[in-house]
Amino acid sequence: MLPIALRLSLRLLRASLHAAVVFTASVALLLLFLLWSVLQLFDESETASLSRPKEAARAIARFD
Repeated sequence: MLPIALRLSLRLLRASLHAAVVFTASVALLLLFLLWSVLQLFDESETASLSRPKEAARAIARFD
């Protein structure tokens, strides 16, 4: 049978490792979400910039 101090330290080590894994996974998911959000913003700005010349051409055609 293991001494009480060793069992306690092993239990504390296990809890610490579990907390580290949960924290790392949470941070990874947060960074993944932020990356996805930034990519969505770039995609929206590209789509908007591609549609701007068409809108400008339509506005110019109205005035001509």
